[in-house]
Amino acid sequence: MVVPSLTPGYILALQFSNWYPSFTRVSPRSAAISPLGEDFKRYLESDSVFVPEGSEGVAFESTLSDDGDNEREDVATAGEHFSFPELDERIRAVIREYKAVFPKLTQGKFPSAYALDASWALPASSPLKCTTPADIYLLLKAPDFVTHDCSIESVFGCRTDNLSVCELELVLRKWCPVDHSHEATCFVRSDILSGIMQRYTNFYGFIIDLEI
Repeated sequence: MVVPSLTPGYILALQFSNWYPSFTRVSPRSAAISPLGEDFKRYLESDSVFVPEGSEGVAFESTLSDDGDNEREDVATAGEHFSFPELDERIRAVIREYKAVFPKLTQGKFPSAYALDASWALPASSPLKCTTPADIYLLLKAPDFVTHDCSIESVFGCRTDNLSVCELELVLRKWCPVDHSHEATCFVRSDILSGIMQRYTNFYGFIIDLEI
């Protein structure tokens, strides 16, 4: 099988808002939030892992003594502060409906990969399960290559002068436990299933005896 080279049009077709309406019936319930704005992009690209102010839904109370006032001032001026109250509320509204969500960005070629890379940020008993805006920001901020997904040039790997508008979207999918041994990558061309491949490279012995 000859695999055609990727073009911006192909990659745009992978954007959640372009394909989800056609596959809603067979996909987990999901909600897309956009536009996210340049401030949010700057937050993702900023150094260190931290959550925006107010995203945890509880007021921050300092436990430092008065002697630490100067130290707090130095930390405050060391980096940019971020707060997204409107985005926080939109996220909370989706969480109230779905109970828990799994986030991903839709500008990358493999938009869920960064979240798998950041699964250490949440409890191992329910990896990637988010119940607050802060959980979501942690999963987006923790991976090393989130900046790749924020750069149109990196995502498309080509000149983007004539590229149509490509908004960075935050997709919140209803969380459910998924057995990695049952995940597969399917290749479809011209509405025909051309191939299927195990998504993870782990060896699962029971798959050998499965009938397809």
